[in-house]
Amino acid sequence: CLDTILNKAQEPLKSKKVQHSNARNAVLFEAINLIIHMDCESTLLVRACNQLGQFLLNRETNLRYLALESMCLLATSEFSHDAVKKHQETVINALKSERDVSVRQRAVDLLYAMCDRSNAEDIVQEMLTYLETADYTIREEMVLKIAILSEKYAIDYKWYLDIMLKLIRLAGDFVSEEVWYRVIQVVVNRTDVQSYAAKIAFEALQAPACHENMIKVAGYILGEYGNLIALDPRSTPMIQFDLIHSKYHLCSTTTRSLLLSTYMKFINLFPEIKQYVQD
Repeated sequence: CLDTILNKAQEPLKSKKVQHSNARNAVLFEAINLIIHMDCESTLLVRACNQLGQFLLNRETNLRYLALESMCLLATSEFSHDAVKKHQETVINALKSERDVSVRQRAVDLLYAMCDRSNAEDIVQEMLTYLETADYTIREEMVLKIAILSEKYAIDYKWYLDIMLKLIRLAGDFVSEEVWYRVIQVVVNRTDVQSYAAKIAFEALQAPACHENMIKVAGYILGEYGNLIALDPRSTPMIQFDLIHSKYHLCSTTTRSLLLSTYMKFINLFPEIKQYVQD
């Protein structure tokens, strides 16, 4: 029966009436939902995915929405995951050009669901690009999705740190404590990226407008690993301290407490600046 329904969906409409089209699509989507629920017929799952892919370019907003929603479920099946990935470019285009915010939300969900190690860098980059103009209602969810994907599929943790600092720069207000805590945790547990983390944290602090979450991350990292870049004449202990302290008056009490701890670490790391800090 399911195979017959999929075959019938490929045939030209016998009537131009909207009611006929709606009825046929209703039957088709129910059939696809059953195929997804069974999750055992690989041929049917792939055919369902291909059928839904045709709806991604449909003029009807509701059809595009339903297709994206169903493909999110198909992306979780081992049989149809690769078939869903074939529509990656179309989904990315929907993210860029779709007018309806609910459809863009489903496109984000589908990109998240179809992401794996082979396409993670492209998808994360596209989500970051969209984040700059995304509706405020979905930014917090997008930040969390990007953070999860960038860590889950990170092959090079330098890439992970680049993504996370850019994420904080673009959407600092929507970065929860759990997200930037995790960045710190990764740096602390990976000695191979600590020097690089200190370098890019120092560079991030040089931006004229620096979000408070960025100041927290940079303050902690430089307090722990600032000595790894201290021999560079562009990031001497004095320059590091002055840069951090230039942000002090912009911060909340909590962040100031963190920065004061950083100053204490600096005195232990660089005894030569003790008098300067006291002044």
